Amino acid sequence: MYNLDQVETEIYQISPQFTIAESYHKKLESLKSKTQPEGYNSIYENEKNKEITESKLKSQKNNLRDKPKKKEFDKKLCPGVLITNEEFNGFHFNQNVDEAELKFGEFNLDEKETQKYLNQINCDLKKFQLRLKNGSIYIGYMDSDWNMAGYGILIKSDGTKYEGTFKNNSFWGKGRIIDAQGNCYEGEFKSNKPNGYGKLIKKNGATYIGQWKNNKQHGEGEEIFPDGSRYVGPFFLGNKNGYAKMNWPDGSSYEGNFSNNNFEGMGTYRWKDGRKYKGYWKDKKMEGIGFYEWPDKIRYYGQFHNDMKNGFGILISSRDKKYEGEWRNGKQNGYGIVYDGNQVEFAFFKKGTKEYSLNIDENQEIYKNLIFEINKLKQHENFKSEHLTENIPS
Repeated sequence: MYNLDQVETEIYQISPQFTIAESYHKKLESLKSKTQPEGYNSIYENEKNKEITESKLKSQKNNLRDKPKKKEFDKKLCPGVLITNEEFNGFHFNQNVDEAELKFGEFNLDEKETQKYLNQINCDLKKFQLRLKNGSIYIGYMDSDWNMAGYGILIKSDGTKYEGTFKNNSFWGKGRIIDAQGNCYEGEFKSNKPNGYGKLIKKNGATYIGQWKNNKQHGEGEEIFPDGSRYVGPFFLGNKNGYAKMNWPDGSSYEGNFSNNNFEGMGTYRWKDGRKYKGYWKDKKMEGIGFYEWPDKIRYYGQFHNDMKNGFGILISSRDKKYEGEWRNGKQNGYGIVYDGNQVEFAFFKKGTKEYSLNIDENQEIYKNLIFEINKLKQHENFKSEHLTENIPS
């Protein structure tokens, strides 16, 4: 081993062009590289390694002390009776569930999905096949407290079958459940209920794909009904709410606002025969101001109540013929002005029939009030002059 005192003596013999400090370090490194045997550590390095080793041992001791002891499964607390594969195969299950399972195929849960939920369970798991005290059958993993945890299959006494991940005896994570009626839900669960993204297929053919909250459609989704009708849009706690689109098999459609499953607010409905209404709705009925058009281009713009023209409105039947006036229960009723080419007639109507004509000069007050109401309609934010003038037939 090289003597460090010898190094200190030699540094004073180095050329004066180096400082003492520089010379010392350069000479020390040079001598160490030439003379120190393989595996050699300086006193400083030995002390440092000793500190690291002691720190690691201390850390390991703490980890061992903090780590809970492995809890054994107490067979006396088992919530059921262990069964064999033969016994399991001998059980009779629900025919609706069997048919649905054949229809939808095998449920697949990949390793990543399984591991994702296993990581949330901080305990040892063991696999069992049990007939539970309530008559259900469980095949899957349980924790040392005999709670269903991790991946498993639960078949209830009525035949309802759940396959997927569990946490504290609850459906939790990714899974599929087929109930006794044959309805099937596959997706995310939390506390035994669909929560998150999932797909529901009912035995009658109805389907919903989208977001869930506590077993209710909640968020964006698509619902298809047995007759082929389709709704695409938002849900709120099981009800259609917000701006959405709905189509029917006969070709009719609605696009607009929904509230509690009904047309509510502004929306456009198109009938299969070519009719169209764009305006306000309440409880799935035309209510308020709107624009209604027939296939032959006859048009009405004005007020509606309970799905009928009611209040003040304008009807265009041809390029030169127009009625502006009062309506009741879908018919001209009250005072109105008829425009026919260059002819203008002020008249009183009852249930769609003209009762008598009126002289404008002699009925100025009534006439002015009618013109005022019609002008109010034309000033509404949804009024567009092209609604009443564009493509009107001769």
